[in-house]
Amino acid sequence: IADEIQETALAALASHIDTRGPGRPLLVFNPHPWPQVVPVETAIPVTQSWHDDWSGKYRPGAIDLVDGRGRAVPCQTAALEHDGGRYWMYVCFQADLPALGYRCYHVSFPEDAPTWPSTWVGDSLATGQVSSSLTLENEHLRLAIDPQSGWLASLYDKGQDVELLRGPGGVPLALDDPSDTWSHDVVSYDDEVGRFHAQGDVSLVERGPVRQIVRACLHWGSSQIVIDYTLCAGDKQVYLDLDVDWHEQLTMLKLAFPLALGAPQVTASIPYGSIRRACDGGEEPCQDWVDVTGQIDGVTAGLAALNDCKYSYDARGGELRLSILRSPVYAFHSPRQIEPGVLYNYTDQGPQSLRLALVPHAGEWTEADVVRRAQALNVPPMVCELDAHPGPWPASASLASCAPENIVLTVIKLS
Repeated sequence: IADEIQETALAALASHIDTRGPGRPLLVFNPHPWPQVVPVETAIPVTQSWHDDWSGKYRPGAIDLVDGRGRAVPCQTAALEHDGGRYWMYVCFQADLPALGYRCYHVSFPEDAPTWPSTWVGDSLATGQVSSSLTLENEHLRLAIDPQSGWLASLYDKGQDVELLRGPGGVPLALDDPSDTWSHDVVSYDDEVGRFHAQGDVSLVERGPVRQIVRACLHWGSSQIVIDYTLCAGDKQVYLDLDVDWHEQLTMLKLAFPLALGAPQVTASIPYGSIRRACDGGEEPCQDWVDVTGQIDGVTAGLAALNDCKYSYDARGGELRLSILRSPVYAFHSPRQIEPGVLYNYTDQGPQSLRLALVPHAGEWTEADVVRRAQALNVPPMVCELDAHPGPWPASASLASCAPENIVLTVIKLS
């Protein structure tokens, strides 16, 4: 229902916008009342229907993307799909969006472009040299992924000239969890029973002008985790996309980040604010972000972890562990005990996906725009493909904005 309401509202706005220009229009809406340059990924139909390529001879190659002023926008092709009737091209580009507004882009497929290569890594051919590189780097950050374990070997902040990790990071930990559904009388989860390893199943899957992605496929027990490490051009944060296929019982999954921070302090998001908590290893709630700030060689620095659907963590010393899932018996209350020969339902079984973002920062977390970054992660831009038409509104506009940066627009009352 919410999706239908949103689509209707966006269509009403789009009907007023002048979308004419070279190629097919692509409207990108910014749902936040501040401007942002943000990576946008969408699927674009190359041909409108099977009638456009009934003989099956056409195979798309490159893609051209321009903004409303006709300026070229770097665009990266991630995948090509054929659904039986037409091709879909998955593309990623950095959208420069006005505050609570929109920008119209135009996409075209040059007829004389080379056909899609059979072996593809981002926007370059997959040679042995490229695919063997497991270091992602831009002007702000450099991270390295261990090719055997699939864990983060390094998270280096180039602006501060500091290494944030004191050991392997992003390590999926399996913890013994014999408690009931609500973890009554449990303060912390400390009994590690295993770690997920990639066993060499790590590869570079994209490298182009917009982003670089390393993919690791990790295993433990009967479960699997696929992690995509993504670093975008010009960005000051690293994305971790996790696809988890979970088949364990009475086990908890955490993602651990041991940080090279002295005198660490933890701050977690709460409704309409934040709270500082002790680094004592206790399981604590958070909303869409948690931050650890401390000292590295006398310099204040920290790491904020943003999430889109996981709301718990623990921190002990300089180690931050994000809680991903638990698998106790469903709706099972202590002191009842599990009995042999009884079939029980366990929680969090099967596939689930989540997105995290790691934000290294100098100084306190308040200087890293953490709150807005977390909101942007949870509510990404909305993309609409439509027909070109005239309209009274320009190809780019802002409908509202708020300032300064520590002000967040949360509720607008009907007046």
